[in-house]
Amino acid sequence: MKNIRESAADGRVYRGESAAQRREERFERLLDAALEIIGTEGFKAATVRAVCGRAELTQRYYYESFENAEDMFIALYERELQRLAAAITAAVESAPKDPPSFARAAVGSVFRHLREHPQAARTLFLEVYGISPAVDATYRGGSQRMIDLVVGYARPLVEPERLNGLDFDLQGSALVGAVIFVAMNWILSDFAKPEQVIVENLMVMARSLLDGLGRA
Repeated sequence: MKNIRESAADGRVYRGESAAQRREERFERLLDAALEIIGTEGFKAATVRAVCGRAELTQRYYYESFENAEDMFIALYERELQRLAAAITAAVESAPKDPPSFARAAVGSVFRHLREHPQAARTLFLEVYGISPAVDATYRGGSQRMIDLVVGYARPLVEPERLNGLDFDLQGSALVGAVIFVAMNWILSDFAKPEQVIVENLMVMARSLLDGLGRA
């Protein structure tokens, strides 16, 4: 993927902005346009012409930032995953430092973010499948980062002697996997069930996990 954040060679300033700043702004405009299209019509609708038209930029600026549509999708996926991770981080850092409160904050933040950002939800959980091996690898890496994020916050809350021989990473992976699968079906249903119903049902699994770890 092209790194549009690299400094421009000439460093010239135009209307108070450097060339690098203008490239960054165009990059974000293109991603915003891609998000609108992919999040409503699907990846196949996000052609170069469609994205540039929505962003009100010429195709030369598209290829300034991306090699192709796959490259564009990876950039968009990474940006939206970072935003989701930021929402989870903010929620868990402000929650009480006990396992049940942590679990509720983490799970609740995911579904709140998806409901508030439905285009990002579709991009992250539906459109990511079947595009290319490179996108598949990006998805697997992103999923692992989400697992690492949750497990990293949760690990200090569980005393090692209370694990009862269980694999904490595997338990965390199972919970994150459940959240991903439920999120996919929730998005496919057009968010039919109330957010709180989703969270409360997943908390049953979270509490069962805590029971197994000796921290009910």
